[in-house]
Amino acid sequence: KGKALSGARAGLGMLRLWAARRRERAALRDLDAHMLRDIGGTRDEAEREARLLAVRLRELKELRKKQKKERR
Repeated sequence: KGKALSGARAGLGMLRLWAARRRERAALRDLDAHMLRDIGGTRDEAEREARLLAVRLRELKELRKKQKKERR
């Protein structure tokens, strides 16, 4: 029981971290060129980070499919 709870908490922590990164990447994508320069970034860098979001979503879907198959 303790290990399951610990694992659930760790999983929840990872989901929260992932959600925070997703929000940050979306916000970065929405910045204009002036704001990006202010933080030392470029439009290309912002777009690259935003694309990571799509990659992570695909990876998460694949992981879920794999986990479902393993449970069967």
